[in-house]
Amino acid sequence: AHSTAWLARLYKPWGDLKLLLDLSFVQPIPMIREYLGPRVAFIFAWNGFYCKALLALTFVALPIEAAVNVLTMCGLLGPTIHKRTVLAFSVVITIWARLTVNAWNREQEYFVNLWELEPGDGSQ
Repeated sequence: AHSTAWLARLYKPWGDLKLLLDLSFVQPIPMIREYLGPRVAFIFAWNGFYCKALLALTFVALPIEAAVNVLTMCGLLGPTIHKRTVLAFSVVITIWARLTVNAWNREQEYFVNLWELEPGDGSQ
């Protein structure tokens, strides 16, 4: 069902396990679009973009969570402070979500223009 030539082309930038050590997180979106069409390419582009955005959020979340847990175990933070920390991090997540949506809209517009699509032609 799949072209072995295309699978070999996709394997080089995407399927090699050595690429797990490459932290550039580049996906062959133009090749996916050419082989599978714009709708599938947008799905891969969105998943890659969202994973990068989640990774950026972990650099904020992990130190905060670790500090709160250590301070709580040492008895330096009471339950009231922990609730405030959760509320503050909820605000951080809300801001992160808005920034992520704005950035994705720009990325989506870039692909629509690059591939000369009409808005809604596989990007929704």
